[in-house]
Amino acid sequence: MSSKVASSSRLALSRFFLGANRVGISTRAMSSVANQAPFESVMQQHGRRQQQHLLSTLPQPAEDVVDYCGLAEAIRLLTEHEKQRRQERPSAAAYEVIPFNNKAAKEISSVLSNKSIDKVVLCMRHGESEHTVFERELKLQGKDLEKEMLHNEDYPRDPILTKRGFGQALTISRKFSDCCNRDTKLMPELVVVSPLKRATITALLSLPQHLPLSVRNTKWICHPALMESSNGNSPADMVSSVKELSTLFPGIDYSLLHDQQNAEVQNWSDQMKTEGMLSETENKVDLLARADSFLDWLKNREERVIVVASHSSWLQAFCGFSVDYKPKEYGLEPFQTGELRCLAVRFEKN
Repeated sequence: MSSKVASSSRLALSRFFLGANRVGISTRAMSSVANQAPFESVMQQHGRRQQQHLLSTLPQPAEDVVDYCGLAEAIRLLTEHEKQRRQERPSAAAYEVIPFNNKAAKEISSVLSNKSIDKVVLCMRHGESEHTVFERELKLQGKDLEKEMLHNEDYPRDPILTKRGFGQALTISRKFSDCCNRDTKLMPELVVVSPLKRATITALLSLPQHLPLSVRNTKWICHPALMESSNGNSPADMVSSVKELSTLFPGIDYSLLHDQQNAEVQNWSDQMKTEGMLSETENKVDLLARADSFLDWLKNREERVIVVASHSSWLQAFCGFSVDYKPKEYGLEPFQTGELRCLAVRFEKN
C-alpha cells in the first residue's frame, strides 16, 4: 500500500468532525485544526499516494460509445437526464481513517455510538485471482489478450484466488482481528459482496469470526452493483449462476442477483464467440450509475458498520465520484489487490 499521512487517528477524526453541521468540509477547514501545517504542506511532507488516471483500469467503451477519457470527463459530458440522476443521489462525505489501527477503531466506534457519523464502511478489494496470473503469462508470451478472451477455452471464468491472493486475504483478516473485536466495539453488522467469486472468497477469508450462519449472525448479502462490470467484459467477469453460488457459499443472501442477469451474460459470451468480436461493453456512465445506486442502497440500510468487498474499477468510481472522499486525492487512487480502507461516512440531511 502507498504511504499515507502519518497524523494520529485522533487528529484525523477531529479534522473530519470539525463543523459538525456540515458534510462538505473543505480541505482548508480540515487543515486548520490546532495550528497544524496547511493540508497541502502535510501531504507533501509525508508523500502523496501515487495518482493514476482512471482510464487505465476502467472498462473501455465500444467504438459506438463516446470515449470519455476517464470518469471526470464522463461526468462533464453527461446528458441532462444523467446529470439529474446524479444530483438525486445521496450527498455523503467519506473520510478515510489514517492510519486504521486498534486505537483508531476504538475512536471510530465511540463517535459512531454518539451518532457523530452515520456509518463506518470498510472497503476491500479482492486478493490476486487466477485470471491475473493467466493474463500475465499471456503478455510474456506476446499474445493478444482480446483474442485470447474470445478463443482460449482455458481463460479463467469467474476465477478464484491464487495462493498469493489467499495470503492477501489472510493479511486483511489480521487487520480485522486487530480492529474489529469486543475491545474496540467496532463489529461488522453487514457484509456486502460482489457476485464474483474472487471478491466473495476474499471476504470470507478476511472475516472468519463473522461468517454466514455463524453464532454472531452477521448478515451477508450479494449485491450485483458491486461486480467488476455489469455485462461481463471478459470471461473473468462473467457471473456464475445463482444456484452454483448459493451452493458454494451457503448463508449469503443472493436474492438481489437474478438468474436472468446471468443468462444475459452467458448470451453475451456466446454472441462474442459467434461474431468473433467484443460486444458493447459497459461505459463509464453505467459504472457511475451502479456506484451511485449502491450509495443510495447503503444509506437506507439500518446497519452502521458495513464491509464491502468489490473490485478496482467499482471502488474507484465509488470512492472517487459517488462520495465526497476526504482527502480527495486518496479517493482517486486505485485500490491494490488485497487492500482494505476504513471510511467514516456522514450523509447530508435532506
